[in-house]
Amino acid sequence: MTLGPRTPKPISNQTWATFLRNHAPEFSAMDFFTIYDIFFRRHYVFFILDHQYRKIRHFAVTAQPTGAWVLQQLREAFPYDAGQGRRLTCDSDPLFSNHVRNFIADVGIKLYQFRGQPWMNGHAERFVGAARHDLFNHVIVLDESHLRRLMTAYVSYYHDDRAHLSLGKGTPANRDVEKPAPGAKLIAEPRLGGLHQRFRWSENDAA
Repeated sequence: MTLGPRTPKPISNQTWATFLRNHAPEFSAMDFFTIYDIFFRRHYVFFILDHQYRKIRHFAVTAQPTGAWVLQQLREAFPYDAGQGRRLTCDSDPLFSNHVRNFIADVGIKLYQFRGQPWMNGHAERFVGAARHDLFNHVIVLDESHLRRLMTAYVSYYHDDRAHLSLGKGTPANRDVEKPAPGAKLIAEPRLGGLHQRFRWSENDAA
């Protein structure tokens, strides 16, 4: 029996995850999450995260977010021509209105906006989950200024101390791996008020 030529299998479309991975240096994600303070007042945390090294490019806190306020945060996150050629993901929050979308296009950023598909903005969702798990599930926020101080401390911890599996257990700030000298002791330094610790080797404390 003679077989005819084999029909090649069609090449499957590139998945969204593969697309993000291939273009990570160009991508950022923006999102909001809410925090309630001790008096049950609602506050909004806005942030923009760069995909490649999971760095927080910008964050801000407010009790009354508006479209004009979001525009100002975008100006601070992408000053001058810093947005040219970049790609930005976000959800369908009403604050990301036509006015905001037009501004994003005007500064040279390509926007990908999703409705009802949080996994497509997974980098931002993971940051929100990490912030709650690491900090906000364990503290009571007093007011807006207290929330801003907590976020400043958390972003510093997130960049310098928190290891990421996606970065090969490195940190967004690319902290050097310490190698212990003979006799060095392992020192624990508290972070976020003692909720977490950073470990380092110290020769000065060697026995």
